[in-house]
Amino acid sequence: MILNNKMYMQWEKEDIQIIIGDINYRESDKVDYKVDFSFLECRDKNERDKKKEEFKNDICSFANANGGYLIFGIEEKKGIPIQITGINIQGNNTDRFELSLRNIINQIIPMSPMCQIKFINIEEKYIVIVYITKGYCGPYVSGKEGSYRFLVRRGNSKTDMRYDEVKRMFNQSLMLSEQIEQFRYKRINMCNNKDGIASTIKYSKFALVHTIPETALDNSFLFNPYDVFSSGSIKLGFVFNCCSSGVSMPNVDGMAFKSYDDDKYLQIFKSGIVERYIGIKERKHDSISSIPIVSIYEEIEKVIVETVRLYRTININVPIYIVISIENCKGSRSDNNFETDYVGFIDRDDVGCMPMALHNIEDNSEIEKFKEMIKQELYQSVGRKTM
Repeated sequence: MILNNKMYMQWEKEDIQIIIGDINYRESDKVDYKVDFSFLECRDKNERDKKKEEFKNDICSFANANGGYLIFGIEEKKGIPIQITGINIQGNNTDRFELSLRNIINQIIPMSPMCQIKFINIEEKYIVIVYITKGYCGPYVSGKEGSYRFLVRRGNSKTDMRYDEVKRMFNQSLMLSEQIEQFRYKRINMCNNKDGIASTIKYSKFALVHTIPETALDNSFLFNPYDVFSSGSIKLGFVFNCCSSGVSMPNVDGMAFKSYDDDKYLQIFKSGIVERYIGIKERKHDSISSIPIVSIYEEIEKVIVETVRLYRTININVPIYIVISIENCKGSRSDNNFETDYVGFIDRDDVGCMPMALHNIEDNSEIEKFKEMIKQELYQSVGRKTM
């Protein structure tokens, strides 16, 4: 939704004013106006809980459709916005208010849809905009087990989903998992065959790290990374500290960065996927090869931190999946510290760690827990004790 040539995160009071009384901005499958947060006005707990469920159902209905906007603080008549009423926020503490909203949204299953919340100050009150992105891990539901309703935004209201819509969303969730795996194998084969960006790599043993945003399958989220970085608005070296020595170049997939010694490269795809190649330098002890798994994890940790920084900068605020592959290391020890007894031997050439999801890239505490989970999964996948 664009007002005055601005996306919703840049809207100000004067932008909101233009929709009042304009039939072109009536309620639709993409926008719903609310005078207030009705659950905040309820004194009775049971009634308040019902209103919270209605709020969550509104979120679910947009996530199960194509996304959309809930705009609070605007009165409507027959779907047409007629007056700005505003929302009172205690102490003007928008951070606390947003946290209370997210605590409610986080009760949605199987996971909370990605929502962005924007506050516009209107004479000591606020317009509150909740933008819900289309979900790919649905169908999204709220309520108690046994009483779930599958709802979708249709026209200017929410309605029950048809059987075929529910089935399609379940299949879509499965399809995302399948396409992640297909993409992983395609990129592994490219590195093994030394095609494309991998044409000059010199290590036969390598790790591939893929950071995949949930929106990667949605063509409406495509962007040109070369344009973003060449404009100077975002510095590649600022976002990716690994890009301190090497050369960057546009390519068919988006933009690539290669280190001068050909042991690493970084590929940013137009879909938002980030790929990091890490060449594995073997060590040998008593003729037994080993891989530096601790160092590999440290590189993966950098990829997570720096990719999150990129996504925050270009406003990709959706769940992301980390997929790690360790290739061509069969027979190697899973650590190059030969003084320890907590390592094993890798028994296959393709070690694919289980894809893991980071649901909220804005939550630093969740990111720290996520990095620890990634470490545990990596170590277990190669047969190294987690200690």
